[in-house]
Amino acid sequence: DHIPVHHTNESAQSEGATGQPFVRYWLHGEWLLIGTEKMSKSAENFITLQTLVDRGYDPLAYRYLCLQAHYRSELRFTWEALDAAQQGLRRLYGISPERESLTDSKAYEDVRAEVLNALNTDLNVPQALGLLNRYDSYRLWLEFDQVLGLDIAERSRVREDALPPEVQQLIAQRNEARKARNWTESDRIREELIKMGYEVGDGPQGTTVRRRPV
Repeated sequence: DHIPVHHTNESAQSEGATGQPFVRYWLHGEWLLIGTEKMSKSAENFITLQTLVDRGYDPLAYRYLCLQAHYRSELRFTWEALDAAQQGLRRLYGISPERESLTDSKAYEDVRAEVLNALNTDLNVPQALGLLNRYDSYRLWLEFDQVLGLDIAERSRVREDALPPEVQQLIAQRNEARKARNWTESDRIREELIKMGYEVGDGPQGTTVRRRPV
């Protein structure tokens, strides 16, 4: 139904508005499933991006989730999978350029070639993501974000010394609470930071703090 209906209509609308030729190639992903059913308006089981935003999810977490499935494979949507994608995205935004993992230029070029080969092999984005996550190179993520579109440059980690004093104080209190395994207090401070417009995540590289996307 895409080729005779949607492609024709979208080309007509775009070319009529711009006077320029529209796209020459189309790439569609396989079905997005909820449970065992295809997500669709007719089945009344679809979820909008606004629903995700209202529930506290970054829209790019959904994009990150979609990138983890090959376009020829079906993707099953679950809230647990979206939670994992959001956590992965927060960790990604916390990767520091000061901790570059591929400092040797030959090593960098070798891994870059591997990632590029994955993308050139039937657009195998999941394999490319696996390589990027394995090496965790800030430079590599930044380069291939031109393909992934995860807004890494703009969403980089906010340094603590650039934060307001009251936020720094809350972070210090939260770190102490976590050291004391006082998870109730740690969660309370996290919620307070969220209300102030910040997100706090914990990962292998330590606590990461960033302003919540508007």
